[in-house]
Amino acid sequence: MADLLLHSMAEFAPVILPLMDALHVRDTLEIGVEYGPLTRLLVDRARAAGGVHVGIDPAPKPEALEHFDNLHGVLCEGRSLEVLASLPAMDAYLVDGDHNHFTVLNELRLIAAAARITGRPFPLVLLHDIGWPCGRRDHYYSPDAIPPEHRHPHTWDLGMRPGDPGVWQGGMRGEGAYAVALHEGGRGNGVLTAIEDFLKEAGDLAFFRIPAALGLGVLVDPLHASQAGSILAPYHDNPLLERLERNRLELYVRVIDWQDQAGAQAAPAR
Repeated sequence: MADLLLHSMAEFAPVILPLMDALHVRDTLEIGVEYGPLTRLLVDRARAAGGVHVGIDPAPKPEALEHFDNLHGVLCEGRSLEVLASLPAMDAYLVDGDHNHFTVLNELRLIAAAARITGRPFPLVLLHDIGWPCGRRDHYYSPDAIPPEHRHPHTWDLGMRPGDPGVWQGGMRGEGAYAVALHEGGRGNGVLTAIEDFLKEAGDLAFFRIPAALGLGVLVDPLHASQAGSILAPYHDNPLLERLERNRLELYVRVIDWQDQAGAQAAPAR
């Protein structure tokens, strides 16, 4: 089912890698390496460019560990908000960790602060999961790590459906891997909302949105907006991609429902 969902940021590699080349990116940082499909590409790129790729993850999967050679690929095991403040500014950041407003907003603040300290322009920042279901609804891997005043009431068991702001039995759900906010939308809720709130603070940054494969957001300094736009323009807010993504997710949730029904019918009677 995970492969059917196309849930990895690596799906965007045909866009991300040319974008990095166009902006002369050397050193990169990835928040949330998981199994490492994108990590491998970024370490290889850093090696070729004479740079370094840093990964941050509190619990990376064993498959990802083999990509870090401690020369061009360095792994920092920990939570992003604890690790970022101790690292130097990078040329590009890939944000795909804990998909909630508090975490993403503060990751962006730390990224901006690192650039300011060194007098560098705002870096290239790519953020995954800005579409449904995380764009307007917090997801928590570790709810207790979020301050109570920034943590929404949530569930580990109930699921979500496109177009429905509540939660229900069935639908897309974490099955113990993550919790989701009980309601979609409103203040301080979701990855896309965090980006919008950061843009209000940060001022004149360019923002591009690719509405496919759970959504990719791209933030870049105005100095580099034209170069980024030459690559991202065909995808930015593309209505056809948006419609295809909506249809894909509706069908995906329908498959989950069929699996749930089949499992209930196959379960032995008590």
